[in-house]
Order: sequence, then structure tokens, then C-alpha cells
Amino acid sequence: MIKSSKYCMFGKSITETKEQARLLSGLILSVKNLSPFTFSRKCTATRIIRGVGGVTSDRHHTGRVSFADAAPYRKFGFTLAEVLITLGIIGVVVALTMPTLIANYQKHVALNKLKQTYSILYQAIELSENDNGYISEWVMPVNNQESLTKFCNTYLLPYLKYSSYKNPKIKLANGVSLILWTSAGSEQIQMSVYLKDFEHQNSGKNYFNFWLGVPPEYAVIKQKLRPYDNNGVIYNPANPLAYWRDNNVYGCNKNNNNRAFCTGYIMYNNWQIPKDYPW
Repeated sequence: MIKSSKYCMFGKSITETKEQARLLSGLILSVKNLSPFTFSRKCTATRIIRGVGGVTSDRHHTGRVSFADAAPYRKFGFTLAEVLITLGIIGVVVALTMPTLIANYQKHVALNKLKQTYSILYQAIELSENDNGYISEWVMPVNNQESLTKFCNTYLLPYLKYSSYKNPKIKLANGVSLILWTSAGSEQIQMSVYLKDFEHQNSGKNYFNFWLGVPPEYAVIKQKLRPYDNNGVIYNPANPLAYWRDNNVYGCNKNNNNRAFCTGYIMYNNWQIPKDYPW
């Protein structure tokens, strides 16, 4: 117990009585125990020291010191209902946008692999032409496996990087698979390019069709490796994209199952997948 004490407050010397010293001692101990968040910004150290007049003692109830002008502490946060509503909104947005994002990603991957494979095949044909003459001089296979095997061993396989070959299937080093088809009396070979494997039979999405050989008179694109087309379909130069899109049998639209013209639809659209593409 402190009997008397001498303090210097604001330049003045005063002597506290026994009761005043006891109250001031309790004030100091109470201030040490208070959390700094208990006071408002207005409650500065100067006002605490000036204490006897600005501080009241609540001895009868709590024994703690209270400040009349101290602002109450407010807790900030979210209720459970607010959190659940926010999560629900996020879930709805994700459910609406994810299918589109996934489809766009799949289109991007398929397009890049298709362009890469076309470049690989075209370069192999040109390398083969350097050794075996122009493609018009090649001996095209007739409608049997033996002649097709000989064609591949002579004109294609030596100029391709591939992991496996089992007639008529070629597995390229980039993971793309090829199937070659022949027809009697034809000077060209039909080639199907499978981006994944042979099990996925979805034309225009998982595999794409080409012609390899000398372009005939009816060919829309005059290239030795060109997209699949058909001489029974009338080509309209005024609307080239409609040729690949609107055909009732091979057109690249959602109404057809055999979308063999989807390869040409992409190539004729500057190697870009059109917005109305039936993915």
C-alpha cells in the first residue's frame, strides 16, 4: 500500500493523500491491463495521465477503470448467410462459363495440332518429290493392301517421323495417327488425320479428311495435299465458305453426321475455326 506519493503533472508539484495515491496506483495498473483497441483514437496518452479528473472509478461494480469518451470496439465480418449467397453466385457463374471455356480450349488445341500435322505432311511430300519426282509421276496404289504398303514405304515413311506403322495406319511422332484409303482407278489417296486415336469417330472434331495426289479438274483447292471435297458438289466461287458448310451430305454443319467438309471449311477460313463451327 502506498501511503503518500509525489507526482509532477504538467509542471506542477502536488502531494496526493493516501486515498488519492491508492486510486492513482489502481489507475496505472488498470491502464497496463487494457487492450489498445479499447480506446478510441481521441483517447491519447496525455488524457490518460490527466486521469483523476477525466477518469472515473467503478469500484462498486467491476473495479476497473472506464473512460467516458472511449468509443466501443466494433467487430467486422460476414455472416454465414452472406458467405453462402456469395458462393452460390460464384457457382452459377462457373457453371455458365465453364462449358464455353472448355470448348474454346479444345478448339484451340485441335486447330494447332491440325496445322502442325498438315505442315509435317506437306514437307514430307516435298522431300519425297526431291527424290522420287513430282507427285504426278508417283505410282499410286490400286485397291489392295500390298500396293498401299509399297506406296507408303517408297513415298511417305522415309520422310516422316513416326512411332509405328501397321498398314494402313501410321502413328506420327507428334501423337497424330493417319489412315490411308485407296480406290480403284484413282490417282489420289484419301487420308484421315486422327488427332487423338482411332477410337474417336467424330469428323471435324477428332479427325479430318484430306486427299493426297494430283488434283483433278473438279478440285476446289489445287494442292497435292488438299481438304476432302467431292466432284458431285457444285462449287460456287462467289460464296466459297458455303460450299464447305451448306452441303446436305458432307457439309460442316450440325445437321450432318459425316462432316467431311469441315477440313476445307477451316482451311478456306484462313486456318481459323468459324464461329458457326459445329463443335
